[in-house]
Amino acid sequence: KQHLPVVVGGIHITCLPKTLTKNMDVGVLGEGEITFLKLVRLFQQTGRLASPDLAKIPGLAFWQKEKIVLTPPAPLIKNLSTLPFSDREILDIQPHTYIFTSRGCPYRCSFCASSRFWQTLRFFSAEYVASEIEELVNKYQVRFISFYDDLFIADLGRVEKLLALLERKNLVGQVKFSCSARAELISTKSARLLAKMGIKSVGMGLESGSDEVLKFLKGQSASVAQNQQAIKT
Repeated sequence: KQHLPVVVGGIHITCLPKTLTKNMDVGVLGEGEITFLKLVRLFQQTGRLASPDLAKIPGLAFWQKEKIVLTPPAPLIKNLSTLPFSDREILDIQPHTYIFTSRGCPYRCSFCASSRFWQTLRFFSAEYVASEIEELVNKYQVRFISFYDDLFIADLGRVEKLLALLERKNLVGQVKFSCSARAELISTKSARLLAKMGIKSVGMGLESGSDEVLKFLKGQSASVAQNQQAIKT
């Protein structure tokens, strides 16, 4: 009877690789696309995930007898726009769906794993994002898209370029959006830009009504006054 390997990934195993249990053969640490592809190809070629072969693949935690072995970290994907779109053919895509247009966050809030997991902030290009939105609207009849980025407006110039591309593709008005933002980045300019694009809701992590707590959680740049001003804007 062939043993089917169990591979896990994500934030938990990346931050705590020593929690790999005996029920798990391999943990993929950090960004997973390239690493997991190597695992699939290895299994296709050999029919197993043997420790001597796993030791050659960066970004893994795996069992070697009674010991958990960690390989060196895998390099990050330099250009996210080289990745293919998610293959949604076998999924039941609803009129309201979601996409990621970036990975990571420039801030390091004390409670958030994102900046630790992704290590740095990287963006899919405005052209890539516009094309993915176009596919969702035209192929899957999506009418509302939630941007699940930690901070969609981290690069306002990219948002401006995305809006121009969506206008050129006649998509503005055909689809609505929601996104997340940080209070101190909300301005009259950014709010008007989001409204023009079709953003119908903006989520902000205000976290606390105490300046002392905010600075502990989010750093010196966060304040109750900025939270209040962002809501007014």
